[in-house]
Amino acid sequence: MASTNNKKPDKGNGSHSKGLTSRIGGFLNYDFCPWANLYVYWLKQPIGWVVCGIFASLLVGLMIGPQGFILMWAFTGLLALGAIWPLLAIKGISCQLSFTKSRSAEGELTTAILEVSNHWPLPIFGLMIVGDFLQDILEENDEIAIGLQRIPPRTVSKFKWSINPEKRGLLPVARPQIKNGFPFGFYHAVKEVSVKGRTIIWPRNLDLSGVPEVAGSQFNISGIMSDRPGVDGDMIGVREYRQGDSLRHIHWAKTAQRDRLIVQERQSFASCPFDVYLDLNPAVHSGRASQSSYEWAIRIAGSICRQLHLHHAQLSLHGIGLPAGLPYRVGNHNGLAPVLDFLAMLPSLDELELRGETTPSRAITTEGGRKTLIIATSQSQNFPTSPDVHQIVIDTRRFEDSANDFQRSVDTDSPSSTSTMPPSRQRVEVSHPLTLESELSTGWEKGICNGN
Repeated sequence: MASTNNKKPDKGNGSHSKGLTSRIGGFLNYDFCPWANLYVYWLKQPIGWVVCGIFASLLVGLMIGPQGFILMWAFTGLLALGAIWPLLAIKGISCQLSFTKSRSAEGELTTAILEVSNHWPLPIFGLMIVGDFLQDILEENDEIAIGLQRIPPRTVSKFKWSINPEKRGLLPVARPQIKNGFPFGFYHAVKEVSVKGRTIIWPRNLDLSGVPEVAGSQFNISGIMSDRPGVDGDMIGVREYRQGDSLRHIHWAKTAQRDRLIVQERQSFASCPFDVYLDLNPAVHSGRASQSSYEWAIRIAGSICRQLHLHHAQLSLHGIGLPAGLPYRVGNHNGLAPVLDFLAMLPSLDELELRGETTPSRAITTEGGRKTLIIATSQSQNFPTSPDVHQIVIDTRRFEDSANDFQRSVDTDSPSSTSTMPPSRQRVEVSHPLTLESELSTGWEKGICNGN
């Protein structure tokens, strides 16, 4: 009986060949003469080789025969055509960019419309639109360009893009440009695109439910429900009839049981103003770009202001640590839009660090009849504590220094390894960008709103 030996394949030869290929590739791509880059980098462009062809043809014409001059003039004409054609093409077009929404939010689809008018009797090829509104890759600073198809003669062509903005702010920040390098790419003619209204990108909304309990004595026709006796909301008890009570509030079952008029007591609307303080001092934040604790704090502030506004609460938002000269306070007297516009237009963390301006932090004042909500980090200064002061604290230790590091933390860290401190009525902690939304929702509902 023949026996067979099952041997594992030898992986040594494969790894050796891969290592050899890697070394050869490194040798071929090694820059042996970095000092010469300044003089030869222009050869990477097509125009560099055309210039070399013109010079070589001139030498042939001078030293060998007149045929070289024919090649020289042919290359010269090619160079002139490659430079003049894009200029003529770009002179005959006009472009306008518009958006379907004046306001949007992070992660919310919006549509950009580009209208290109061709005034020439010939079609135009090779147009590219360049602009920061094409922010599909949010962390890249490289120029983003999209090629356009053929523009028919004497027509207006419309192009639409569905944009999913991933960072707050103004869209577009800079005016887009239309470029054309057709037919050879020697030279790119550039023309600015007129923008018909920009879009403000609000911070992403985090789902919250409920509002903090209101125990104030200020009544209003609308606001947050309070358990003080009134004529709105849910029933909170019964009492004997008083002169002037409405017959609609009579509890007929209790009236029949006690043989006297009994009326229902219901909740009332209470107007308790809220002061929301947002610590924006760059020294207390960590991380970069959209996953920094700075951006998450702005999202938390916007979500809380939206939730309070939906329950008809008066609020005032204060930014702590902003440089002098920038607006630092806004309210919802004219609706929620000014509050979210204020958050959307706040400078980025990098911009604040580049300014390098140090301003004294504005004091947090707690007034009677007002509730205070503070959004800070674990590195923030000590804030006042009282029954009417609630803190939402971001633990900055779990926020990475870049988007790439954050992506690596998604693969290596366990999202469940977060703070185990239970939420309280005065303090809620969120500790990881992956679970921040769920931690905030739980802490807001079970801690700040219910006091569990």
